[in-house]
Amino acid sequence: MTLDDRVRAMRLQVLHWAQGLGSVTAACREAGISRPVVSRWRQRFERCWVDSLQPRCPQPKRGRPASRAWWSGWRGVNGRPFRATQGHP
Repeated sequence: MTLDDRVRAMRLQVLHWAQGLGSVTAACREAGISRPVVSRWRQRFERCWVDSLQPRCPQPKRGRPASRAWWSGWRGVNGRPFRATQGHP
């Protein structure tokens, strides 16, 4: 059993508790999970059944990748790295 299978089984168990107890709040308290998360799981389960409870892969971040600061490679007039503490000549 993979980690994804265990996560799916745990989510299904929480939904089963909520149905058996008749209260999402009680099932959330029992499992230590917030109500909005369980409500999202229930909505996905109602649409697509058990396969929807599979953990989702995080989406890649949009935009340009972080780069080094533009001044990191800059050298001063005499070839030494520039330091912000140097005064004006």
